[in-house]
Amino acid sequence: MRFTSYLAGLTLVALCPLGAHATTSPTFDFYGEGPLLDQTSRLPLFKSGSLSLEVSAKTNSGVANVVLSNTGLGVEGGLLGNDIEGETGDTLTLSFSQTVRLTGIQLSYWDRDFLFTGDRATLSWGGRTITLGEGSYAGTNDILYTTIGLSDVVGQTFTLKASGKSDFRLAGLFVTPAVPEPGAWATMALGLVGVAAVAGRRRRAD
Repeated sequence: MRFTSYLAGLTLVALCPLGAHATTSPTFDFYGEGPLLDQTSRLPLFKSGSLSLEVSAKTNSGVANVVLSNTGLGVEGGLLGNDIEGETGDTLTLSFSQTVRLTGIQLSYWDRDFLFTGDRATLSWGGRTITLGEGSYAGTNDILYTTIGLSDVVGQTFTLKASGKSDFRLAGLFVTPAVPEPGAWATMALGLVGVAAVAGRRRRAD
């Protein structure tokens, strides 16, 4: 029994690299990181470690530019200062370089209960859609931005679309690779080899 517990402990140590991507700050942080004055780009590309993120924008009238600023990402052509606006059908499409797990999203200018309804947006991926701004996806109030925790959101392409009279900007994303990187697999394999070696020596000693 003691040996089994020891073996289980070593296995957990070997698996630790799989959780090494957890972070308390956004993986992609757009708030306070952009230019002071709005700039536009058709397909801006962002990088964080081994992950790449390409962002595109659309309105009801078609393809639009992405707005970059120090308050987050918006969509060019809106009525309220290039925010992501529901009345104009603004959409941001987030395309990652690999399958990821989206564990949280930050939205600036986000009002939870403004004018009785608050801001609303949908997040869609892989045939699934959730509504941000209600229930467990209402977010936490903050002067600068709100953070909304997500669970079981895994994919490579995500669509963020404002609804109703909402207007806000994308301030940040909490993301981890859904599949461990090669380095993590290698570390885990070495750990398991060590576990096997210890087990072999223990058997010979017995």
